[in-house]
Amino acid sequence: CAFPPHDFHRRLDLSTHQTTSTSIAAALTSIKDAPTYPSSPISYTFEDLTEILEGKGRAQACFDCYRLGVDPLWFYSKSDNDDDNNNLLEREEISGLLGSPDQGWTRQQIQAVMSTNKTKKTNNGLGYKTMNLLAQRFGSIERHVSRLSKVTTCVDGTTKLLLDLVKDQLQIETVIIPWDDRQKSTLCISSQVGCRQACTFCATGRMGKLRSLTADEILSQMYWASKTCRILDIYPIENVVFMGLGEPADNVEAVTRAAQNLVHPHVFQLAPRKVTISTVAPTPQAFEDLSKSEVVIAW
Repeated sequence: CAFPPHDFHRRLDLSTHQTTSTSIAAALTSIKDAPTYPSSPISYTFEDLTEILEGKGRAQACFDCYRLGVDPLWFYSKSDNDDDNNNLLEREEISGLLGSPDQGWTRQQIQAVMSTNKTKKTNNGLGYKTMNLLAQRFGSIERHVSRLSKVTTCVDGTTKLLLDLVKDQLQIETVIIPWDDRQKSTLCISSQVGCRQACTFCATGRMGKLRSLTADEILSQMYWASKTCRILDIYPIENVVFMGLGEPADNVEAVTRAAQNLVHPHVFQLAPRKVTISTVAPTPQAFEDLSKSEVVIAW
């Protein structure tokens, strides 16, 4: 993560993407009318999303999807081209980046994995009212938070994801590090675009700080990494380290909010000892603020 690509600052001309149904597509456009809301429920607490969606089962259904790297707006919507009797492959923009389309998962396969989850089983649907609320108030994580731009894999299996941030088309990196001995992976995630600390050993420090990431953007890295692991058959993520771009102590609120969902038993379900926030602790107060979280702090 200390070696950003040469075109790290580039801005992209975002193409127009089709949604899975006409009604959802129309509803998604209304997100522009609600700029005070996060673009995705992924950064909401389980309790807050339960209240918004009026039910723990509905909140659990959303987070079960995010944990697998599945957008609930896709999973619980019937595509205009779908046939209930024909489990068509996952249709998402990443098919060309993560391999051929036949590496996608069917809805049936995804549902089978969810049904064997140790937590409460996902219900069979969110309902029209809930779907419209998700679309109108939050939108799609893949269209309104971040998009996968490039996947690079090393010979040892280490996989780097380059993400475009929809907000301003800046880019960040997140890295999946598989461990053969444990058959699990560690995810290295970013907390800022650039960094103002200017550590001499880090190429990111030479960029300066462009901006901090929102909690949505931080957690979207976990989302895309989970999707990548699922489709490319990489070991599932067991550890998360905040050792990517940026200084977490310069973005305490978003980092701690993201960490809260990473370790929540109904959200990403990681053990608190499996999430590490690495910081140079620019001030004693910043270190103290980070230390209030449930996770490990590495100075």
